[in-house]
Amino acid sequence: MLLAGRNAKYNQRIPLPTGIVNGQGLGAVSDVKFGICTLRRHGCGVLAVYNALLLHQITLPLWQVVRRMERYAVLLAIFGTNPYALGRALKSFGLCSVRCKTKEKLYAALAQGQHALFAYWTGKPFLSSIHIVCLQSGGEQLLVLNAYNRCDHAVAVSPQEMIGSSKMVAAFAIVPHDAL
Repeated sequence: MLLAGRNAKYNQRIPLPTGIVNGQGLGAVSDVKFGICTLRRHGCGVLAVYNALLLHQITLPLWQVVRRMERYAVLLAIFGTNPYALGRALKSFGLCSVRCKTKEKLYAALAQGQHALFAYWTGKPFLSSIHIVCLQSGGEQLLVLNAYNRCDHAVAVSPQEMIGSSKMVAAFAIVPHDAL
């Protein structure tokens, strides 16, 4: 945890946004340290969790979320966040989630108005990177938060466009507290 502590001290000095973050490669967010890397290239999992927390009225400074998410990093964050640990990460912040092992279960959760974290291959499995986003259901469309590295706004797409055409790695639907 020595590295996490050093990173936390560094990250506290960066003037960070307090709302939803889109575009991990833009602005001050891109320089936030995560493991031995920065959020610019390896922070999509951190930002997916951070954005999900905000959607559920859990407001923490981004640097605190980064510090806790270091527990769920793969190889000092060289490979970002472990997509299979997203459920445990959410739980550590007080959010309950259910792993959706099929796209159909993810579609069903989103149709019920739940938010979800969605990890998918950006190209060929094992030959490309994994990207993790926070999905916000909005009727016929999904809002994809932090959709692209250099896109400063949420992207609205159909569920089929986002999920159906993607090679899913892992997905976690966030269970609202009133549903427990």
